[in-house]
Parts: sequence; C-alpha cells; structure tokens
Amino acid sequence: MLSLTKYVEWMAFVSFDEHVFDVMDSIILAQFAYLDMKDVWQQEPMKIRDLIEKQSSYSMQMVPDGQDHDDFIKMVARSDRYGQIWVKNNVDTFDEKEHIQFGAMTLQIDEDHDLILFKGTDDSIVGWREDFMMSFTKTFSQTASLAYLESEIQPHKRYYVAGHSKGGHLAIYSTSQLMEENLAHIQAIYDLDGPGLCKDVMDPELTARIDAITMRVIPQYCIVGNIFEPHFSNVHIVKSNAQGTMQHSLSSWQVDHKGLIEAKEEDPQSVWISTSINEWMKNVNQADRKTFVDQMFDAFSINGNVNFEEVKKGNLMDFHNLLMAFLRTDPVTKKTAVELPVTAIANSGPIVKQRLWERIKERMKK
Repeated sequence: MLSLTKYVEWMAFVSFDEHVFDVMDSIILAQFAYLDMKDVWQQEPMKIRDLIEKQSSYSMQMVPDGQDHDDFIKMVARSDRYGQIWVKNNVDTFDEKEHIQFGAMTLQIDEDHDLILFKGTDDSIVGWREDFMMSFTKTFSQTASLAYLESEIQPHKRYYVAGHSKGGHLAIYSTSQLMEENLAHIQAIYDLDGPGLCKDVMDPELTARIDAITMRVIPQYCIVGNIFEPHFSNVHIVKSNAQGTMQHSLSSWQVDHKGLIEAKEEDPQSVWISTSINEWMKNVNQADRKTFVDQMFDAFSINGNVNFEEVKKGNLMDFHNLLMAFLRTDPVTKKTAVELPVTAIANSGPIVKQRLWERIKERMKK
C-alpha cells in the first residue's frame, strides 16, 4: 500500500504518453488544488512546479484532516509528470455576505487534452453554508461552474472534468447542463465523492447524458457522496486509512502501484446514515430546509467564527452555547432538526458531544 505522496514519487518520471491520464491523476490534482495559491497566482499560466516553489508555506484550503501535506506538495513539484503541468485560468471567488465559495482551474495535460478541475469546499463556514443551500436553491457555484466550463472548451481539444466533494458535484452539474456540441468534447468525468443533484431544484435525470463517460469514486464509509443519491453505472468504492466521515479526505484513500485499493461494498452504518439523511430531505420542504440551514449556520457564526477550525478549537461550553443559540430558533427549525438522525450529526465528534446532542434532542421534543 502507498500513500498519495509515495504514488506521486513512483510516477514522477512517467509521462502522459507512457501512461495516459486516469482517475489517480484526477485524485492527485484534486488534492493539489486545495493549495492556497492566492499570494503567488499572477493571472498568467504557470507550471505547477513554479506555483509551488513560489510558496513560502503550504496552506491547504480544506477541512483539516489531521495530515501534514507538505511532503505531498513538495513531491508534486519535484515530479515531472505533475510539476510540468501548466495551470491556466485559476479562479477563487469568496463572498461572505452572499455565501459564495467557488474555485476552478484548467490544467494542460498535453497538447490535445486539458483537465478542468473544480475545487472542493474549504474550511470556511461560508463554503459549507453554500453546500447546504444546494438542498433548496440553485447556487452561485453551480451557475459559475457551467459558465467556467463553457468558456474553457475549445473546438480542437478534448477535456477531462473532475473534482472532489463539492468539486465533484460541480463536475457533474456543469457537464450535465452542456449543449450537445460542447459535451462532445468531454472525454471523461471523475466525480470524487461528490453529492448528487437535488431533485427539488433541478432534474437529476440529466445525469443520464453523462453516465457513459463518468467514473464515480466514493470511500467505504460514504456520507457526503451519497447525499441526493447520485446514480451512475461506473462506481468504485475505495478503502481508507481513516475512520468514519474522515474517509472523505482524499489523503486517506488507499492506493498501490496499480491504483485504487477497492472494497467490495460500503460500510453498513454509512449506508444507514446516508439513507436516513436522504429520507429526511424528502420529508422536509424547501422553505423549511432554507430556514433550518440559515439558522444553523447563523448559530455556527455566533462567536465570530469564520471557519470550522475555530469552531473545533472551542471548548465544550462554546459548543454548548452554539447549540443553545440554535435552539432559540423558531418552531419550524426545531421540528426540522429533531427529525434529522442524531447519529448522522454527531458521528465523528467526541462522545461527550453525542451525549449532549441526546439531551438537546429530548429538550427539543418538549
């Protein structure tokens, strides 16, 4: 078994002519895309190697996964396979007031192929709020992803489209909305544990147009990637070194020299949780979902928190105050929240938080 860093090292001097672009490359580059490059990006095409070497530090715009990614980023820079790739049209849009967090980049794989990569959700409360907004409305990121994809497609090229988490969702959303003449330029789509399309907001049957060219990868313990029950023919379940919901992290996925190390089936507990969440979605109307999401994320921000690392650093009393603020919301929000499986919310947190949720749940029923 290899880490992603060791896989990059092993493939360092293998060109794309010798080994064509595949799902492992999409995973490596999706992980690279979390690198915060705002301070070095100059609006002109740059090689990955140059982008990395200009960084004074390697800050990853992602939910902390307990891993040190410095060695991975350095190895990507050293490798000829990845370090020589040109990055074009890197976009990062963030607006706290409008609840917007969108990122995309185009990478030139060879003269004939580009990868259009949509970035996953960062650690900001704004980014996660926008993700939840997909349950009741079309979001800025969805509209922006289609506009970005359409603007990048050139008649003489073929394209791979990929993304992790929200990025995977945007890869699916944008390609499924393309006009036929543009869709003909898409060679393959890699959806890396991204949620599906909410049927109350858009027609999920549109994904049938891209089924033949889509490869979907989910971890064995899959929650995020099973929201809105995406259905594709080509699905691969990857084993992970992490536990529970932390298997969403790309760096935890198990690989070897041949690629992904696959599992035969999903974890039964994750199946139960994701099924419960989807059933909950079906039984709550869009207006109530909006109220629930707005007031939940207002509660997350109550102490001036701007990201989940700040929420995580808070002590038990901070967490308790957050929940109390949430409980002071209107009756609709209380009813909506109490119907959501507590196990799904508290699954990855400390036992003390799970017990607190149980007590809160009883209070909400009164």
